[in-house]
Amino acid sequence: MPILPVFGSEDVPVLFNPPQTGDKAQFYGDWFKIFFTDVAGNSDFAAGINTDFLDYGSYRYDVPNSKVTFLNINSLYFTFANAADSTITPPLLLSWMDTILSENRKFIINMHVPPAYLGISQLGFGIQFFDDAYQSDFLDMLVTHKSKINAIFAGGINISAVMAPKSSTKNVATPLFIFPAVSPRLSNPGYSTLVIDS
Repeated sequence: MPILPVFGSEDVPVLFNPPQTGDKAQFYGDWFKIFFTDVAGNSDFAAGINTDFLDYGSYRYDVPNSKVTFLNINSLYFTFANAADSTITPPLLLSWMDTILSENRKFIINMHVPPAYLGISQLGFGIQFFDDAYQSDFLDMLVTHKSKINAIFAGGINISAVMAPKSSTKNVATPLFIFPAVSPRLSNPGYSTLVIDS
């Protein structure tokens, strides 16, 4: 199994922002080399994802000899803080995802920023990570394809949690697993290991 990286909030020039439209080719081109071309286990499938990665910083990985696809999403495009490219790429990325999710396969979605609301009582505030418009569109897509989406894996909140994407009007039945990360403020460095039986 290859390593399937996704962009985190601090992997980009401006926190929680994808690259600006004019910088995408160089930014994603450099990361493509780092993530895929130069990694032995990833170079085998790099050619098949080149276009999608250079367009969105997102890609799919179809597990060989199975009907399982990992959909690896640059969810920084959907965040409330996205000031770099908040109107051009996000709808295109949602359409790209919807087309893939329409296939007769099972999916695991990987992303950094989750479509979730986090209330932190110790800090006295809560935060919804996705912009309102994209939160609603993303949840609509999850509802449409929920029978095919086995799980969403995300990070971004520096704690470990099992959640459901938040909606007061939609029945979103997809489990959302949040994995811990290194943070000087909220947690100790950590990692999670999942064992998935066939």
